[in-house]
Amino acid sequence: MTARKPASPWRPPTRRAFVAMLTAAAAAAALAIEKRPARDDDDPPRRFTGTTRWIGHC
Repeated sequence: MTARKPASPWRPPTRRAFVAMLTAAAAAAALAIEKRPARDDDDPPRRFTGTTRWIGHC
């Protein structure tokens, strides 16, 4: 005879729990990126000069 597998104490998460886990992970990642210290070799943000540049297509 085949041996029965022991029942697992864990069950798959519900859709609501899965979305909550994804949201929590995204929030944690956003906080980690926000608190990242600026490096010296980062380029400063470019400033808008007020004129539109032609970029070569429609």
